Amino acid sequence: MRADLHRGALAELREPWEALHAAQPSATPFTAFGWALRWETHFGDGADPFSVVVYEGEEVVGLAALVRRRRGPLRVLEPVGMEPGD
Repeated sequence: MRADLHRGALAELREPWEALHAAQPSATPFTAFGWALRWETHFGDGADPFSVVVYEGEEVVGLAALVRRRRGPLRVLEPVGMEPGD
């Protein structure tokens, strides 16, 4: 098992995100890739994508889609889709 940090476009995670979302019976529209992409467009100003992707062999088994923002002198990580989606 390995975890990689991705600092880049959210779109790079589309395929594994959609596969994980489809496999999760309790998934909601607010955890879907499409929601995150729209959220980034409308609420992601000043945020840099910063995601953690967990692999088992070559298979993606988990991901945490985050954004990094400045809050005063601090840099904080927040989940993609936070406010108004949570």
